Amino acid sequence: MPRKKKPAAGGSGAAGVINKLKSKYPGRVFTAGEYTMPWMIKRLPTGILDLDIALGGGLPAGGMTFLTGKQGVGKNWLANQVMKHHQERHGHSTNIAVISTEMVYDKEFAQLCGVRVAMSDMEIDALRQIYEDEEEEFSEEYEEQLRAQVGEFITVPPSIAEESLQIAIDAIASREFDIVLIDSFGSLLTEHDDEGELGDSARVGGAAMLNTRFARKLNTALGPDKDGNPNLTCVIGINQVRDNTDRANKYSPKTVEAGGWALKHARWVTINMAPQGKVKDGKILAGKTVRWEITKQKAGGHEGAYGTYDFLYKHTGIDRVSHSAAVAADYGAGFTRKGAWYF
Repeated sequence: MPRKKKPAAGGSGAAGVINKLKSKYPGRVFTAGEYTMPWMIKRLPTGILDLDIALGGGLPAGGMTFLTGKQGVGKNWLANQVMKHHQERHGHSTNIAVISTEMVYDKEFAQLCGVRVAMSDMEIDALRQIYEDEEEEFSEEYEEQLRAQVGEFITVPPSIAEESLQIAIDAIASREFDIVLIDSFGSLLTEHDDEGELGDSARVGGAAMLNTRFARKLNTALGPDKDGNPNLTCVIGINQVRDNTDRANKYSPKTVEAGGWALKHARWVTINMAPQGKVKDGKILAGKTVRWEITKQKAGGHEGAYGTYDFLYKHTGIDRVSHSAAVAADYGAGFTRKGAWYF
């Protein structure tokens, strides 16, 4: 005869164990019905129709999404698009933090992308001087547009990596920011390297070890509070894909992503971007075709989805008409595509 299990204190069977755990670790143990997945509550659209469909509505809240790819492919543009669409949907309740490690946040490019972020007095004075030198009118309406901002927007200029990443963790743990952008993990300068001379030997793996600690703290910062309410902060990380110069053999990867291995495991979604071709208007280079691919997806979906879009330089953005038509044709929306024509 099998021995009967002794009932746990506070109840019988599993229910008793659950009650005991909840009593011992208040606010840390939840039943399935008490726990909420943040991406079920909030998604942040990118504005790229088929990418948003593949993501289940957009970038997931409550986790980190990585945008990877070679230089000039449009990673910053895509991050700015997420900010723009979130500002349009939520207005002045939007709070954004940008942690820069490469260069100061380019507000001029951000405004071209549609992000409503305010220019400083010095920047406006510089633009006014340019207009005066070219004998053009610098109107009050244009100045008001430059000063306009939707919600709160903080920027953190480049500093040592330890400080930059700690600011990011504090902003995420505060739960006050809808978006925290870190640009980029491949350019982190550790305190050890900052204090040394250019000729000194760098500490091997310094940035990788720092990113490992960041990844561990990130998971805690994004966890639910003691009442089970989810953290709805969307963390966006940008990282470069570089040529791998240390290939042991022909089977080694041709490219490598800087920043250490821990970041690969900490992210929920990875979107890899790669140049696919050129867009021409006659003989004039008018834009570029970009291929996106979801290489990791842990927020209600799986990896493998991919697609393309045309980025037009003149409009600083996607060719929405042709892209929407192409996606509609792919999903069988009543017309077909033959070459460059739709019927």
